Amino acid sequence: DARLLAVDGDTVFVRAPADGPAARAALDAGSGAVRWSLDPAPPDLAETEGCVVDEVGGLAVCSAGSPQDAVLHLDLRDGALVARTPLPGDVVDWDLLDGDLLVAVREGARLVVVRVTPGLAEGDAPVPRWRVSVPLGGRGDARPLLLDARDGFV
Repeated sequence: DARLLAVDGDTVFVRAPADGPAARAALDAGSGAVRWSLDPAPPDLAETEGCVVDEVGGLAVCSAGSPQDAVLHLDLRDGALVARTPLPGDVVDWDLLDGDLLVAVREGARLVVVRVTPGLAEGDAPVPRWRVSVPLGGRGDARPLLLDARDGFV
């Protein structure tokens, strides 16, 4: 019993078992054959949840921690942890745009969206590109919010 984390072309990235932190694996979409597996998953990967495929870098980018305190950048060819990008504050949601990480954070009655280029080479720090702050209005803290990046728009 496995839980789907991400799909990239003919590679399916899963957590098995679906309700536990044990293994992470990449499967061939056509045959179901295991391409690689990490069993048990290393501590950094043990809490990975929802993943998005970075089409620019061929990486699975997954939320980690509870509450979310980082995203992990995993190489889908072998499962190697390429980078860990810390997330600031009260994270509402995150998404990818052209290889960059977009993070939406609540700051009081405002929603702050930050675009960060992750540091994917060893020793590289994430580089903030821009930051936008918008008021949430009277019921801002009660509404569920979703960050969506498509076609160059956030």
